[in-house]
Amino acid sequence: MKNILFPTDFSTTTNPALGWARLFTGHYPGASLTLLHVFEPPMPDGSFLTFGDMGAGVEASVELEHLSRQRLDALADELRADGLTVLTDWRMGDVEDTIRAVARTTQADLIIAGRTDVATFFERLAGSAANDIAADAPCPVLVIPVTNHDAVPRLAQLKNVAYVMQQNATRADVNKQTEALADAFDFALQFVTADKLDGVIADLLIVADYKRGGLFATNPVRQVLAQNQIPVLVYHDKPE
Repeated sequence: MKNILFPTDFSTTTNPALGWARLFTGHYPGASLTLLHVFEPPMPDGSFLTFGDMGAGVEASVELEHLSRQRLDALADELRADGLTVLTDWRMGDVEDTIRAVARTTQADLIIAGRTDVATFFERLAGSAANDIAADAPCPVLVIPVTNHDAVPRLAQLKNVAYVMQQNATRADVNKQTEALADAFDFALQFVTADKLDGVIADLLIVADYKRGGLFATNPVRQVLAQNQIPVLVYHDKPE
């Protein structure tokens, strides 16, 4: 694993997910972490007529842009002080499309993202867009839930991992999705199904997006993400 992408909006989702970014980047020799912030300028309310000078709104947007750049650089400096190789990428545009585009251009091996139920940027990752990004991204996506903003973030570690088995999954599938990670972290691996997640104790859940279609197709990825307690690695192949 060489290239790790970490999108951030500097919200409360950042700290728990940042521990995982540190873990993976620091664990693999030569790995680099790309910090991505996607800036979405405030949109004026078109339901009201505007009179006079609109310069105040433009000035506020410019100030927010400047602040976001400063915060991105400050976070990068903090991580570099820990000895990590860190790059920064500041973009303006649609959040989800930009994450996928940057993942492709950086040839990311992994995207790490925080998720919370608060109405922020990463709320979209907690809802239907989480599956969309995981399904369309050119690399696996690690989603870190945030369940209590006042609590100390759960320690990022990989000692116990649960693999979510699906119909028609083969041993080759399991090996392909876990072998390299197991060699790197030497964790204990257990097997579960998406309908038996209650009571599972694990540091990480791994689930494969097989992109099944059809009227009666089920999506266990959505079900696994919805448990909102354990980090989830959504795995799929990088394009050939």
